[in-house]
Amino acid sequence: MNYSLLLVAILFGGFGDTTNAFTCQQEGVFKNTDTNDCKSYVICNSNLAPLVQNCPADTYYWPEAKGCFSDYNCATSSMPGNANPCEGFDNQNIPDKSVADCSKYLECSSVNVYHGSYVTVPQVKSVNCPSGTVFRPNYRACVDAASYQCSSYPCTSEGIFEDPNSNSCSSFISCSSLQSWYSTASLLYANVKTCTSGTKFSPFTKKCDSLYNCDGIDQYNGVDPCAEYNYANPFVPNPFDATAASYIECSTDLYGDKSGTILRKDCPANFYFSPLLGKCYNNYDPTETCSKDPCSSGNGKYVDYKSGMCENFIECRDESKDASSYKPVYEKVYCPPGTRYSPELKECLKQYVCPTFPVDYCYPQIPTTTTTTTTAAAGK
Repeated sequence: MNYSLLLVAILFGGFGDTTNAFTCQQEGVFKNTDTNDCKSYVICNSNLAPLVQNCPADTYYWPEAKGCFSDYNCATSSMPGNANPCEGFDNQNIPDKSVADCSKYLECSSVNVYHGSYVTVPQVKSVNCPSGTVFRPNYRACVDAASYQCSSYPCTSEGIFEDPNSNSCSSFISCSSLQSWYSTASLLYANVKTCTSGTKFSPFTKKCDSLYNCDGIDQYNGVDPCAEYNYANPFVPNPFDATAASYIECSTDLYGDKSGTILRKDCPANFYFSPLLGKCYNNYDPTETCSKDPCSSGNGKYVDYKSGMCENFIECRDESKDASSYKPVYEKVYCPPGTRYSPELKECLKQYVCPTFPVDYCYPQIPTTTTTTTTAAAGK
């Protein structure tokens, strides 16, 4: 908004043209009936004295909104949508939906004209972005065209949708809400987002998925494997790999549009993905139902069943530098003399009575619940 022009309008509005033949019938802002080009309007004060004011260049006076608008068609006396697109967005820039390529934006402003008292007149001007740039709504500014993809997709609600112009499922539409800085007004806008290499957008999970074939078939049968996951450890089982040699890395968009990625990854050689650990582990066996390995349960202190006594315990520590792999260090720790290891309190106590250890002991390595109920089948 040009504040210098606004100041001029405020200071000198009272010195506008009053020599025309327009006759004020009542106080207010009116179409200038002495011309047919819609490039000016008339302010009538409490004394019914007329004051002619010109609209800014490339804008036209729209009587219904009592303001100057670039999109107003003077010849047909019509306005697209018959509504002020800047309602609630004064002194802000918003998308110009008259173009599909984001090459323009609307400069929403108003001018205060003094004619006995101050009159506020809306001014909505369509502005071209500089060459090589496009208008990005959430920035409210023109940005490098290579950094942002807009879309003419008709958003009716916020969310993630299929891109009707993509036959390869390589992109999707993100519909977001642009909120006004000064009011509760908002408007929806769409932009195109490209899936990462090796993934395709699935309309079923609404995510970019390396396991989706762009064939219109929901391979998960309605159960998103990444619907629930730990953000600190975003790895979940691959429901299509019974060998557990691969896993899925889940991610979410950091910019708030609720999109995400389902990415298949392979465990290192001779490592297998443990659902309980949420990591690849070289001592995990997906066919085993009873583990003799205390570290199969993850980091921590565990009863040393093999010793048959409670004088010591096993401590497991993960020293892997790879977040998706588990490489534990096993340490046999002995309790102080006269104490026994309590697995309930995970410390050595004098009063603890050591139970008789079972011969067929098991350390848990399979979780009781998982994030997906899809039947596992090797192949993907």
